[in-house]
Amino acid sequence: QITHLDQQGQRLCQPDVWDGALASQFRGTWPQTSRSLQTVRTELDELRQRVERINADIMAAGGN
Repeated sequence: QITHLDQQGQRLCQPDVWDGALASQFRGTWPQTSRSLQTVRTELDELRQRVERINADIMAAGGN
């Protein structure tokens, strides 16, 4: 969903897709928003990997 949101934001940044005062305002704020989305996606992926390792360790230790 984060990837899809980022793709839609990139699309809306194109003046041939959307233009006007609000579009200009959006284009001004979108780069930071996009970077934040990328950061969240990276952090969520790292969290997912840690949780998988923890679960694997628990199962290896005989947990159910």
